[in-house]
Amino acid sequence: MKKTIDFYDFLQEFKRFDRLQGWTRSGLIALFDYLEEVEGEEEIELDVIGLCCEFTEYKSLEDCNEDRGSEYESLDELANHTTVIEFEGGIIVGEH
Repeated sequence: MKKTIDFYDFLQEFKRFDRLQGWTRSGLIALFDYLEEVEGEEEIELDVIGLCCEFTEYKSLEDCNEDRGSEYESLDELANHTTVIEFEGGIIVGEH
């Protein structure tokens, strides 16, 4: 059984699992939009805990480098190694 959700439902699931910490509304919108794009290729089951383990929101590349102990010089360089979702106000980076 499947259920199609909109951003409101997506946000409510993050609230239900008490996983809003570390996410801005803009970041969650960007993540939701990204997942909708990916879902065009494959069906996705919403797993809030899994998403919080797989993706992290940062204000900048510098914050990402500091947190991860990395030294990427550009978002393009980082994107060669993992998923990068850019949005106004920050970036979301995949943990893989």
